Amino acid sequence: MSPRRRPLARTANLVAALLALAVLGQLAWHGGGPLPALGPMLEPTTGVWAGAANAELPRDGTLRLRGLRAPVRVVFEPGGVPHVRAASRHDLWLAFGYLHARFRLFEMDLARRQASGRLAEVLGPDQVASDELELRLGLRHTAEAAWAELRPGDPAREALLAYADGVNDRIAEARDGHRLPSFFTLLGYQPQPWTPVDSLVVQGNETQLLTFDDSALINQILSDRLGAARAADWFPVQPPNQALPYDPGPYAGAGRAGAGGRPRPRAAIAGVEGLHRQLRAVPQVRSAGDPGNSNAWAVDGSLTASGKPLLAGDPHLPLSLPSIWFQIDADAPGYQVSGVSIPGLPGVVIGRNRHVAWSLTSVENQATFFYAERTDRAHPGRYFWRGAWRPLRNRVERLKVKGEADRRVVVPVTVHGPVLTRRHLTVAVDWLGAEPSPDLRVLLRVGQAASGAEVREALRDWASPSQAFVYADDGGHIGVVAAGRYPTFAKGVDPSRVLPGTGEADLTGSIPFEAIPQAHDPPSHMVVTANQRPVGPGYPWYIGTSLVLFGPSYRAAGITRALQGRTGLTMADMRAIQLRTIDPLATSLLPWLLRALPPGGADQLQGRMRALLAAWDRDMREDSAAAAVWGTFWDHYLDEVFGPWWRAKGLQAAGVSLDELATRLTPTLETWTLRDPDGPSLRAPDGARRSAEDLARRAFAGAAAELRRRLGPDPTRWRWGSLNRLQIASLSEIDSLGYGPAPRGGDERTVNVNAGPLATDGPSWRFIADLGSGAAAGIYPGGQSEDPASPWYRNGIDDWWEGRDRPLRTLDQAAALGGSVTWSLRP
Repeated sequence: MSPRRRPLARTANLVAALLALAVLGQLAWHGGGPLPALGPMLEPTTGVWAGAANAELPRDGTLRLRGLRAPVRVVFEPGGVPHVRAASRHDLWLAFGYLHARFRLFEMDLARRQASGRLAEVLGPDQVASDELELRLGLRHTAEAAWAELRPGDPAREALLAYADGVNDRIAEARDGHRLPSFFTLLGYQPQPWTPVDSLVVQGNETQLLTFDDSALINQILSDRLGAARAADWFPVQPPNQALPYDPGPYAGAGRAGAGGRPRPRAAIAGVEGLHRQLRAVPQVRSAGDPGNSNAWAVDGSLTASGKPLLAGDPHLPLSLPSIWFQIDADAPGYQVSGVSIPGLPGVVIGRNRHVAWSLTSVENQATFFYAERTDRAHPGRYFWRGAWRPLRNRVERLKVKGEADRRVVVPVTVHGPVLTRRHLTVAVDWLGAEPSPDLRVLLRVGQAASGAEVREALRDWASPSQAFVYADDGGHIGVVAAGRYPTFAKGVDPSRVLPGTGEADLTGSIPFEAIPQAHDPPSHMVVTANQRPVGPGYPWYIGTSLVLFGPSYRAAGITRALQGRTGLTMADMRAIQLRTIDPLATSLLPWLLRALPPGGADQLQGRMRALLAAWDRDMREDSAAAAVWGTFWDHYLDEVFGPWWRAKGLQAAGVSLDELATRLTPTLETWTLRDPDGPSLRAPDGARRSAEDLARRAFAGAAAELRRRLGPDPTRWRWGSLNRLQIASLSEIDSLGYGPAPRGGDERTVNVNAGPLATDGPSWRFIADLGSGAAAGIYPGGQSEDPASPWYRNGIDDWWEGRDRPLRTLDQAAALGGSVTWSLRP
């Protein structure tokens, strides 16, 4: 299936829609099953007929916005990117809020509802588990505390106030003109006014997406069932293969704090598996198997054609329609920035100004810590901490459920944080995202920076989520700062597992800013970050393990290899690297595998498969037969090595999936295969010796059987894209409003990632900037509008899919384009 939309497909969709209307007519006024009553959708003044006006593209005109202090000019490119020019930052942020709400109001409302624990109020009982977790984590309380810390005159406070006014201008305009997005009518509610706290809740929602995980619970389960030594062998603190840290040291600091070697023996903790299953029932809890998947790099002028730095980035996040991003160009005194923003928040997150460009990747350090509190029936309502029984502080929340009575949620809180469960085990979570973080203030300062040095100085205050900011400036400087708060622990404490809550394992402080991972104008003339561990083995503080949560170094290796030994680099070269689908693991292991396999193959089919691999260029192209062989073989090889342990130790029954952790286990298996192919690590659970060669041959036979069954007997007709697909889902969870699934190249190790077999994450915003020419380009797989009927709903997907991007233009350049539209916003 081609990823492009065909006229035939549109006709088929129309026919299907007309057939569906016949069914909907019967349900319209009464509903049916989970389907809400749709009668209100057909009201002539408030239903889909009025909502369809939202799908119309903007036209030249004048709009009146309450709260503006002076006129604001907005120019829309034909593809939907707005360019905003205001006489003050107040008016800029007000226009910012209006534009976000004009095109993404329903997305914004869902985001604030999810983080506030208010989805069930409009979506029903299926969202109770999600809401209960959010009420326990207390993101809204965190947002309220963050707002209280902002004093009058603070630029972030002023931005949030003006932004909220702009959002509310649009809500009032849409409500009064009966033009609210149709999803509000479908679900039977109207959006409440927007507040600055709502924006900070959206900020917390993004922090949770990036940092809240249950990896420490998984590590505890692995340690309990495998033994601590074997679990540490599988998931070591230091990467077992080439790490490629962007901050290789030397490091200041005496001694090694926190976990460093093998964990000390400790009794198993009953009840952890139940908590793990409880959290996995909630979709916004991040999986330990998530490989992170973001890239950003910069090269200085000694390697470029322009003589000034080049920067490229592509943060990998859940792909959806509408997108997490909204592209915008903003121009006001003291703030001229172009790039992508998050609907619900003022400011540009990734982009460029006149002097600096920057992009972000997740650092992947551990940010979620679990504490097993000591409780006793003899001391009800108390927990033991630092030598005394302390009272639990109960926070009472109200959970509203559509069609049901409100529920009362009691959240016990200890010194470590909210208690997530009291079934067989009292576990509290200390999550860094639950603390107020001045991220918006920092982002605004980054957008105003005139040099990389000013970017670095702004990042001193960044707390959570930890992000690697890669920057390049027109003065010729490049660098990366892994900004964030990194907690420290007493020596010998192992935070990668569940910690005792009695006090000896508490956080002791934070790593000083000067000692956090970073690099500035390195002698290599490049900085590369792709979620790999950012520091070498000499780093004196614990920041996480290969399970919690750093990704393997394969993408970093792919980028570095593509840059090494080259000069005269251009934006086109950066683009080619972003689209690279060479698998570094195949580059490393394929010579060994070809030696391990019989030259003629164990049978005719395996012989033909081996011949495909022998002639292969290691490129995981969608149309490659050899890529299908390699990808299927590696899955079987992992299962041959680790599957017997999974079954013997009941890990699957404990809720820990081998498929989930396969990405994390890959560097370990690569290292065993190349360095110790007959070693003890490869032994079976019963102690039987196994060699890498024998296991690989069995895996190759299993891959042959699977490929024959799934793709047919002729290997020349096999295609990697038949096994590896990508889907861009609709936030509404209506399949027809999404995109795909469609065949896709790449895998979880390629720079252009596609962690199949059905990927839903990927490069959410490809961005390139040349600090010499001042040119920049970007693309995300979606459109500016959340309305499925709008031409701007998915108009970026085809370019993104085919590897094209679009220039970031100035307002004057946009106004000169045919088909551009100009608004005059007036008080």
